[in-house]
Amino acid sequence: MTRRALLLLVAMAATGCAPVGLCDDLEEALSLCDLRVRDLGACEAWPGAQTELKARLDDEGCAALRDDEGVVDETACATFGWDCPGALIDAQEKRPRYPVLFVSGIDDTPVFDWAPRVLDAVERRNQAEVGYVGLPAWESREVRAASLWQQVQNHLAQRGAEKVNLVCWAVGGLDCRYLTSPEGLFKDEFNTFALVESRIASVTTIATPHKGTNLADVLLALPAGEMTNTAFAMAGGPDGTTREEREELVRDALAEITLDRGAVFDATITATTSIYRQSWAGVSQATKEVTFSDEVLDAWCTASNGEVHLLRGEHTMDDASEFLVPLMPYAEVADTEDARLRSPADGEIAVHSARWANFRGCVVADHYDLVGRMADAGRDPNTGFDAADFYVDLVSDLADRGH
Repeated sequence: MTRRALLLLVAMAATGCAPVGLCDDLEEALSLCDLRVRDLGACEAWPGAQTELKARLDDEGCAALRDDEGVVDETACATFGWDCPGALIDAQEKRPRYPVLFVSGIDDTPVFDWAPRVLDAVERRNQAEVGYVGLPAWESREVRAASLWQQVQNHLAQRGAEKVNLVCWAVGGLDCRYLTSPEGLFKDEFNTFALVESRIASVTTIATPHKGTNLADVLLALPAGEMTNTAFAMAGGPDGTTREEREELVRDALAEITLDRGAVFDATITATTSIYRQSWAGVSQATKEVTFSDEVLDAWCTASNGEVHLLRGEHTMDDASEFLVPLMPYAEVADTEDARLRSPADGEIAVHSARWANFRGCVVADHYDLVGRMADAGRDPNTGFDAADFYVDLVSDLADRGH
């Protein structure tokens, strides 16, 4: 049976009765695909075909609901209450002047890192030279930034390139910033820093906690074992160490991105004008209820050029992955000086913190949507966002800027 025929049966049948618990099982299976059901319908109105749908999801995974381009079947949209708008971004496909390196976040566990389909899309559609930089997980900023520089040099040598563009996600953006700041890794090494400046064309940070994140403060307030377990559930964890060593690594890494330490970092790690710098933030919400008004979202997502730049369809908003829903209220706390200051967030990083250098605006996507993860295999059926389209367009913009 084809996928379309199967979903038509689910959508159109008006008789039959589902086995007890199957509706809940199906809803859970869909949630694993980062597809929150908005209107499951009356279970007793479904035929036995949903058993086969569940089996297909178990067998094929999230791909059972999408075509080869990652678009959710229109019948599934009607069945489960998704809006399924068209593509959010009309992506340009221009070749950049320099290779593009995608830099990992605080952890290098695949499920919490760049999705290969994103890098493949940029390589194929932009005809770009693309590389991946995996930084040492949960290590200090000095260790990670040094590793970043070594890998940048390796990529330059391998490709015979003059410069590279860095696209840095989450905590990786802090490492990119630390490497490329005159007050950072090579503060006392003028000649080495001059070489860094000459080899990096641009730095783009995505959902980076430039001013820290309240989630780090919350985690550090937990008992040691509980803190580590929660941090690992959120973003993986270091391997090959004893529990005590892992505790120390995680605690030290989180301490660097608390709100207080983040504010100091943001104020002291200055920028140089020779490298183009820009940033993007994600915005999402924990429930279908409006958390922030359109006016508030527009204010936070006003770009450095003074224009509101919020990539969203009309009246659409991203539903955060269920994995991130419990974290959202904590992530929205944006400043220790004034606990009442709340900012839209992507489930882990507040827009207030993600704004840096040439702030370009916000995308309706949660923290892991932004790297095509948490089972995001294509276009979001509620917002139209597709991470592959976003980065293809971002790299085209770098090409327009001569990078």
